[in-house]
Amino acid sequence: MVFTGGFLAAATTGMSGLVQAGYLTSSLLCIGSLSGLASQATARQGNILGILGVISGILASLAAVGFSQETLTQFAGVAAIGGLIGTILGRRITAIELPQMVAALHSVVGLAAVLTSIASVVGGLDHTTTLHLVSAYLGVLIGMST
Repeated sequence: MVFTGGFLAAATTGMSGLVQAGYLTSSLLCIGSLSGLASQATARQGNILGILGVISGILASLAAVGFSQETLTQFAGVAAIGGLIGTILGRRITAIELPQMVAALHSVVGLAAVLTSIASVVGGLDHTTTLHLVSAYLGVLIGMST
């Protein structure tokens, strides 16, 4: 939490290397979480490190882009809704049902890739390049196959 507060405070001052430091911190936390998840005795610590790593990566990415306040508010609302749905699903699923849930959520990720690729082309046909069209086509193709 201290890192998140310090990161947000420093991001508003426009420090140039802050985003890179956020990415580095996120990477180290996620790598640390993998080693923590290797044992049942340290699994709780690994989960916490993973959560902190993902949160710091999201914050660094949001700071790098420099979204408006309205966009950040929308992001926070959608993230809260997704977190609530994830919490409800996580509490209802048993360990035996976990592989099916992972497969179902992976399908949702594939659907998101398809819809994002289609929207990126439809949203701006006036400035599309060949690379954009090829990457959108691949996004649809790969997203549909997952």
